[in-house]
Amino acid sequence: MYKCPLCEMQSEAFNVLCSSHYRKHKHELSLPDYKRQLLIANDRIPPVCPVCGLETTIPKGEKDFPKFHKACYFQKIGGVNNPNYGGGKLLVYCEECKKPLHKHVSHLQRDKKFCSTSCAQTFYGREENWTPAIKERHAQASVRMKEMMQNPCLRQKIAKGQARAFKDGRSQFEKDVYSYIVLAHPDAIFSHQIDYYVVDIFIPSLNQVVEAQGDYWHSLPDQASKDRGKLLFLTNKGYRVSYVWEHEWENAVDKNQLLSICLNRVSEYTLPTIDLMVIGGVSGSGKSWVCSQLSDTFAYVEYDKTPKKDLYNSIFIAGISGKTVLVDMHNGISTFIRRAGGRFNISLVCIDESLDIIQERLTKRGGVLTDSIIKRTRRIKKLAQQPYCLFSGSSQEVLSFLKSR
Repeated sequence: MYKCPLCEMQSEAFNVLCSSHYRKHKHELSLPDYKRQLLIANDRIPPVCPVCGLETTIPKGEKDFPKFHKACYFQKIGGVNNPNYGGGKLLVYCEECKKPLHKHVSHLQRDKKFCSTSCAQTFYGREENWTPAIKERHAQASVRMKEMMQNPCLRQKIAKGQARAFKDGRSQFEKDVYSYIVLAHPDAIFSHQIDYYVVDIFIPSLNQVVEAQGDYWHSLPDQASKDRGKLLFLTNKGYRVSYVWEHEWENAVDKNQLLSICLNRVSEYTLPTIDLMVIGGVSGSGKSWVCSQLSDTFAYVEYDKTPKKDLYNSIFIAGISGKTVLVDMHNGISTFIRRAGGRFNISLVCIDESLDIIQERLTKRGGVLTDSIIKRTRRIKKLAQQPYCLFSGSSQEVLSFLKSR
């Protein structure tokens, strides 16, 4: 039980006296002084710091006296003066992407060396990197799934669900692919469950899975990562996996020939190739005008009007048609190219106009040539010197260059 040193208030909780009750005495004592008197009044004597010999004070947010002053601890006892000091941070390399990083010795003893969660997930996504504990968990999950599938009631529910999905839930594209496959392979099963995955079509005689991939849904980055995990699981189980893409199906003259090619194709999950052209330039450089003039031959995605979380998906959707996608950007160009380089075939074209022309265009629009725009023009000049920049010039020169491609 704690008793307030300034009145008769008592409470079992130290924080109650130091928060709501202290408001009554905030004009009499500061909060650190009030905490100090509260502890002393309740027979809590402040200890003496063994380094400097002075009494310790209560740090902000704490409710008791520390043994040392913070500065004294790090000066005399912490760090290299600590007998348990392990040498600080060491330079190590990520086991997946080989990126250099610094980690404490104590962390290396219990953790693997990864620079990010995505690298760790990619590393452990390959079966050869699984630890005995991970292998045991996968084995137990597979056994539980097999035991569940032996339940006749569950199997009956799955069968009903498959029939209902065939009528309602499945796309017409998947049904069309199945109708062609079942003519050549009568044992083909539509919407078949393998452990905790449901595949579009399964051919038991070939031990082969056929996935009908819609261009829109399966081109989204989040769904693509799930599909790669599904492929890894199925191939590790010994199944052959083939993909039939919607754009291939629609453009095929002979559907049976396309299916023959797809069934014999190596099971590698590859997204449709998207060619991306980034038009870099500051406000008033004419990048939007250039993109609008090329709307017939290119697919245009407006960077400023597209939410950043939907930018990648918008580029995928625009590029499915086979056209090169244009994106006009005025800042963050190098960061975007570095992050999106693994998803698209990226090229860069820079619009480098003089400041007089930019100021004239901004004045007509009611804008002003600010210092930030001047700084961005310098960045555009530096980007134009990078090896991945195809061309740099005025807006008219850039338009002529892109029309000639």
